[in-house]
Amino acid sequence: MRERQADFPGVSEWSLSMQDNFELNGLKIKNMVVGMVQTNCYVLSNVKTKKAVIVDPGDQANVICKYLREEGLELEGILLTHGHFDHIIGVSGVLENYHVPVYAYEAEKAMLEDERLNCSVQVGNPATVIGAIYKKADETFEAAGFPVKLIATPGHTKGSCCLYFEKNECLFSGDTLFLESVGRTDLPTGNSRAIIESVNSLMNLPEDTYVFPGHGPATTIKYEKANNPFVENRA
Repeated sequence: MRERQADFPGVSEWSLSMQDNFELNGLKIKNMVVGMVQTNCYVLSNVKTKKAVIVDPGDQANVICKYLREEGLELEGILLTHGHFDHIIGVSGVLENYHVPVYAYEAEKAMLEDERLNCSVQVGNPATVIGAIYKKADETFEAAGFPVKLIATPGHTKGSCCLYFEKNECLFSGDTLFLESVGRTDLPTGNSRAIIESVNSLMNLPEDTYVFPGHGPATTIKYEKANNPFVENRA
């Protein structure tokens, strides 16, 4: 298990494995790569209480649920960064095993409830999320015993958001911010100007914040401020 490091020396010298466990100030992060487009699903658990939430169960609910059982975790909810098929297909399978609420940003309701808008029909696996609990921009709520702030980051989709665990110094950025890149904007409700504004707004977070994206390796705000070509006035 990796411990919190004081600095991030750069991707060329140190990278974050897609199957690693991490522990950040009492929050254990299990990264599981699932589905046809290799989506990062994260199981977040409180080291002390064993309470847990899932971020973006994009597929392979059986694998996710097996991990929960093996670790003796008490699932409290599902958190969604946005409504694309590769981030929600596993939701129904998890809910068959655990009767827990699903949380999302209120601007993403239409995407979650429309199998064409979220592109799941196009890939031959229709999926929707009905009855989610919708949160407002900048709303803070509890997940696995830790406060999490929903940061609205439109661009990849109209209702894309990032989940900021300030106490644990980490951000789950969905498909908004990637290592040295940003999410695509050519799918329904995408907006290229909006995603650039969203990514640049994230650069106001503390530099030592770890960023766990929806695809690919993790990074930090500090690294992205210096190396992401979509960031204005790079350090």
